[in-house]
Amino acid sequence: MTAGLTGSLTPPLVEDDFGASAHLDMETLAIRTASPAFLAVIGIQGIGESAGLSPARWLDEETRNRLLETWSSMRREGRRSDSIVGRLLRPDGSFRSAHLQIHATGDSTVFLRLKESFPEGGADEILRLSLELDRRIQKGHSLEALLSLSARRIAENFSFLFTYFVAPEPDGSLRFISIESRHPKLKDSLEKTLSGARWDTLPGKSLPCAIAFRTLMPCFLDPLRSGENPLLDALFSTGVRSVFSLPLLVGKKNVPRGVLTVGSVSPGDLSLPVRDRLTDFAEKIGLAIANYEHHAQITTEKDALFEQAPDGIYITDAETFQILDANRRFCELLGHPDKSGVVGHSILEFTNASREEILEAVDELERSEKEASMVRRRFLRKNGASLPVSISFSRLSYQGKKAYMSHLRDITREMEAEAVRRISNALDRKILEGAPLDGLLTSLVDEIADSFGFPLVYFAVPNPDGTIRYVHIRTSLPGIRDVLKTAESTLKWSTPPGNRRMSSRALASRSPVFSLIESQDQSPLLKDFFQSGVRASFIIPILKEDPHLLPWGLLTLSAEHEDNLSRRVRDILLDMAEKVRMAFLRFDEQNHIRLQRTAMESSRSPFLIASPDGSVEWANAAFLCMIGQSQDDKNVLSLPDLFPEPVDTNPPMTLFEILKAGLFFEGEIPGRARSGDAFITETIVSPILDGQQQISHMLIHMKDITLEKIQEKAIWELAHVDSLTGLMNWNAFMETLDREFRQAKEENRKMAVFYLDLDGFKEINDTMGHETGNVFLRTIAGRLRQCPSLSDSVARIGGDEFVLLCKKTGDFQTLQSEIRTLTDLVSRPVEIGGRSFQTTVSIGVAFYPDDADKSADLVRKADIAMYQAKKSKKGWRFFDQEMEERIQERYRNELSLRQALRSGHIFLMFQPQIDLANRRLRGIEALVRWKNAEGVVLTPKSFIALAEESGIILELGEIVFEHSFETLHRWETLGLKDFRLSVNVSPRQFWSKNFWEGLSGRIFRQPEAGKRLCLELTESLLMQNPDEIGNRLSDLRSMGVRIAIDDFGTGYSSLAYLSRFPVDEIKVPQEFVLGMKNHEQDRMIVRTIVQMAQSLGIDLVGEGAETRAEIDMLFGLGCTTLQGYGLARPMSLENMEDFLLHPERWPFPDFFRKKD
Repeated sequence: MTAGLTGSLTPPLVEDDFGASAHLDMETLAIRTASPAFLAVIGIQGIGESAGLSPARWLDEETRNRLLETWSSMRREGRRSDSIVGRLLRPDGSFRSAHLQIHATGDSTVFLRLKESFPEGGADEILRLSLELDRRIQKGHSLEALLSLSARRIAENFSFLFTYFVAPEPDGSLRFISIESRHPKLKDSLEKTLSGARWDTLPGKSLPCAIAFRTLMPCFLDPLRSGENPLLDALFSTGVRSVFSLPLLVGKKNVPRGVLTVGSVSPGDLSLPVRDRLTDFAEKIGLAIANYEHHAQITTEKDALFEQAPDGIYITDAETFQILDANRRFCELLGHPDKSGVVGHSILEFTNASREEILEAVDELERSEKEASMVRRRFLRKNGASLPVSISFSRLSYQGKKAYMSHLRDITREMEAEAVRRISNALDRKILEGAPLDGLLTSLVDEIADSFGFPLVYFAVPNPDGTIRYVHIRTSLPGIRDVLKTAESTLKWSTPPGNRRMSSRALASRSPVFSLIESQDQSPLLKDFFQSGVRASFIIPILKEDPHLLPWGLLTLSAEHEDNLSRRVRDILLDMAEKVRMAFLRFDEQNHIRLQRTAMESSRSPFLIASPDGSVEWANAAFLCMIGQSQDDKNVLSLPDLFPEPVDTNPPMTLFEILKAGLFFEGEIPGRARSGDAFITETIVSPILDGQQQISHMLIHMKDITLEKIQEKAIWELAHVDSLTGLMNWNAFMETLDREFRQAKEENRKMAVFYLDLDGFKEINDTMGHETGNVFLRTIAGRLRQCPSLSDSVARIGGDEFVLLCKKTGDFQTLQSEIRTLTDLVSRPVEIGGRSFQTTVSIGVAFYPDDADKSADLVRKADIAMYQAKKSKKGWRFFDQEMEERIQERYRNELSLRQALRSGHIFLMFQPQIDLANRRLRGIEALVRWKNAEGVVLTPKSFIALAEESGIILELGEIVFEHSFETLHRWETLGLKDFRLSVNVSPRQFWSKNFWEGLSGRIFRQPEAGKRLCLELTESLLMQNPDEIGNRLSDLRSMGVRIAIDDFGTGYSSLAYLSRFPVDEIKVPQEFVLGMKNHEQDRMIVRTIVQMAQSLGIDLVGEGAETRAEIDMLFGLGCTTLQGYGLARPMSLENMEDFLLHPERWPFPDFFRKKD
């Protein structure tokens, strides 16, 4: 720890044989005797002053309490030593951080040694603060809370007298956001002293925080003097001698959002390095404020869009379907004044859909590749009324939960209008088809019930004798059908009590009747209707042309709530009833086409009548309007000109050809108006027969669906076109591929799928931002369109991945040439904003029918080939079966390895490292083994690479370390101590946060085990991040862990790197050792490694001592500590312990007898 960080000018703590140490009283922990170094650290001038000095005089309160608790715990548990980290209190009021090592002496004293405590790296702490601020911003914390957190973290990292944040206001006042101090009285004093101060006028104008705010520059007052300003005098009186203020600047324009100010009792506490660190802190806090303001703006905009959306929007929990949030429009649609009536409730309370139906819709979305799904439902309003809606729902994460966001649109009018059109068209179609009257009425009732959702719909025909015949009753109400059937034979519409029914009144008045159940007190069926749930009815007489005649019948619609039969709904039903009445007229006159002309003329649907030769004899106004011709225009209508395109018939035919052939047709026909504008119609062409059953005319009924088709196209593009690049998306590509598969099978031809992945795009996107990444992707998409020989169809299927369909592959050499052209085209630099960006591309190619006979399999195998190309860095690869077999084999091995980890089939073997020169055991290496399902024991060579690639290495390493520490503890108990246990650490483990936390925790719990642990690291690891590697290795050394470099000389490390790292041991690689007998070059490499290690004072272990020859050569080169089968094979734990307990069996005598 430097003096600049603590403000202390005392010498650094000494850690020699005497060191900064003291003997304390066992009961009071008062100082009995102390070394000069100890007294210097706590600021006491002479030894005489220290005798009997209470801990309250030289430790802060928190450290003092922790020391007393630790000592009490040691006495209870019989422990000999422990340590804590705390702060020393000096006579001048300053603090100094230190490690306190506590040892029980066995007499009436406690031996205490002080060891310097280094703060964590500034960059790490700043990064942690930055990340913590970002997390809290995402959770919605206020700006004041963020600044308060920053003040606490700064106070925790520095020994300042105070830390505060102040926000200068436009009116000149200073608003204090957070003040941190270890002294509550000082905190209160600061708030009182500085309250009311202004940054724009004296005396506040001279405060460092005011100067920093005005100048936008740091302000450092050192030393602080009294007598210059009353506010500064007040600060001086608290003990402050140095003050440092930093403006918190936000954005490119450096807008100040506040000022950070710290004060210390010693000038050294605010040295230049400390101020630099504070400047870094202030910069990160400024960035966090900018992030907060940006996040707040985005949140406000999102909330505004959410609340002001024209559609009802609600968010439901993916598991419980509980409503988590809803906007104003959703509440309005359901008749609730605010969110309290819906939020927290299950969506099942508001919809007619069952939980199973909702789950089915959700499962369909999850199984599909679609972003959203759409369903139609009926929702229940607060007043009980039914509301038909269209719902578009999609996945999202809401407050850390998986959820679904649903857009709800009231489609009441749309469904009603659609229902009226559908009912009208259905009646027309059945009339033209010659359906009987009862069939028309049954269809009418079912269509109305299905379309409007009424629980009771029926059509009754009055007879002249006063009886009523119920043609068709459609109901979901219990018992009501039987009630009406009974009334059919017992009640007459013309005499009491039947004439008191609402239907009888409508029949008598020839007018529609709307009635609430309460007003039907005289009806003989009142009780039955009320008990079934009916609350309102609407009876519409369908009149004949002659009003004196009995109507065609009575259409009755009943609802469980009067709102479902509102005035608007009744108007729509009346409009529909009029269409029904007209249909009945057409039915009555179906054999008299001339009389039907009036009805068709008034229709809103286009009609025309043509002769069998295709000439138009008559067209209604709607048809003329559709083609853009006025009724006064007497020009002959030419169907070949108006409808020139063939339609989907077999074989394809134009409308004119269909008429001439006298065929029935139902489908879509495109046309072109007089103006040249295109339109499309839904058309029914029906032959009209004369009395001799010969075709006399053709009736053509059309519906203009141009707008619907435009909307369908827009919806299709949303579902099939990649919005970023304009290419096909996954859905469209797979539909195209399926279609091409069928054609390729019919034509017996080959085709290929190319799967492309841009290598290095992620770095462009991460470093330059998504906007640059999007421009890059659009450019690449444009280039892919320029390869017509390969890319009959091109799609972007996600991120930086594309697929191409090549319908005709040609010969192999040509195809390879075209692939090279494609690779060169995609890999060319892309200029964006004056900068050049470039990626390479990996391409996988799979062929039909050679590689797959299903479209999904063909894409999957192209993906496999692409993965192999990326892995091998060869640009492109053609799929072969071995690739898939390797992937399947890898998957099976990975699964087996995971099962082995869970089932305990991973275990350790142990191999000794023997110092032959000194005839003693230097160490033991823990070697992991896997006993597979067949009982075969596998060495790391067969599964470590798989574990690394799949990430299993982290779990595997955790098991190895758990067993290793258990073994060290066991050996400690058995008294086997004079050697270290070596454990291999993979690069992925080394960079894992969990690895470091687990290792530190184990060493903290077993400190003696840490001193007997040696970690073996690969040479290549040293090159990845040398600075961070050095820090971490130093941390290991500080915990007593030994560092060994495994397979030294096989990588790329240099002597410079080796000398800068705290390496204890080098392991001579087995491959060089085994090659020494036959290759002089290997022998020279080993000699060089040995000499280098000796010159650096690094220990050596020679691996691969398999025979006497290797042992002799290694020993002769100066490597005397060996490991290998020639000395001892890897052993089980029991055999290793037996080996350790019987050193007389070790191989020294056999191998080393002095030669003459």
